[in-house]
Amino acid sequence: DYEKYLAILNEEEKRQWDENKQEKGKAYVQMQTRVSVNDQNKAEIRLINPPYAAYKQKVTIKLNEDEKVLYESDMMLPGTVVEHAEIAGLKEGTYEASAIFVFYDAYDVERGDYKLELQLDVI
Repeated sequence: DYEKYLAILNEEEKRQWDENKQEKGKAYVQMQTRVSVNDQNKAEIRLINPPYAAYKQKVTIKLNEDEKVLYESDMMLPGTVVEHAEIAGLKEGTYEASAIFVFYDAYDVERGDYKLELQLDVI
């Protein structure tokens, strides 16, 4: 499995893998905090639930101004990478948003959450 996951990780993520792979019982948050959205509504989010994570996760991206939901992930097992997402309905400009991570155990019981502040640059 180690080689399979190394193929999807960049150098910094590989370093984190090496440092953390022995740690158990932790949830991890990995996502770009400055997100570019192009004119086809394609956002480069690089959202990762690393292979060494103890929990599955779901992620929701909302605008801070009005709580409008822009993106909702499927359940992400450890080792899942989402490179791009569709974020539609925004005019050109810069927006403050939040990614809300909700962590689940093997029985799909919610075990916690985390909020990450984002900047969306719509071009």
